[in-house]
Amino acid sequence: KDRVLYRVQMEDTPKVMMVQGYLHLHEGQVIEGDQCINHGIQRALHKWWQLPQNSATSHLPLLSLFQQLVELQESTRVLLELGMVQQQQQHHSYSELKDILETWRLRTPNFWDSLGQWHDLFQWRNHIHNIVISAFKTFQDQPHHMHQIGYRDKAWSINKLASIARKQNLHSLSLDVLKTLYGYYQMEVQEAFVKIREQVLACLNIP
Repeated sequence: KDRVLYRVQMEDTPKVMMVQGYLHLHEGQVIEGDQCINHGIQRALHKWWQLPQNSATSHLPLLSLFQQLVELQESTRVLLELGMVQQQQQHHSYSELKDILETWRLRTPNFWDSLGQWHDLFQWRNHIHNIVISAFKTFQDQPHHMHQIGYRDKAWSINKLASIARKQNLHSLSLDVLKTLYGYYQMEVQEAFVKIREQVLACLNIP
């Protein structure tokens, strides 16, 4: 971490601030991560105002960066809410957690965007889903459906990423995503069916 941060401290670009935010959140440093993310958003807005008004293509990389920064910002709210519950605050509704995870389902890249863009976004979501799953394993007095929330959204995300890889004719990669990224035996029936369907479709299209 220190070597990465040392190399990027020469210029605090929006992408650099985003990477620093990733690192802080990955190590559980939510406040520091949130500060880096807010700085990254401000720098990204400054760059946006400098772009030419008549060139839509020049805006595309920043739009992708904005989505990653916004989801990092939402991740801090998820981590803070889980931290509140761990401090013995029972009967919590988790309204913000559920709203954010539902928003992530609705806010995806375009299906024609590069798989790298999809992967960067969904890999981080996968990390947050793992944190949610681990957190609810320690919450004993929560309703059963809340214990399923991390599994459900994690499975949906992986199936979606595999579907996009298949539609971009990356059939072997689609199978690898389905095989390696989930990592749990537990899965809702609907998402298990979608997973099997994606595996069949990918296999049928491999030469």
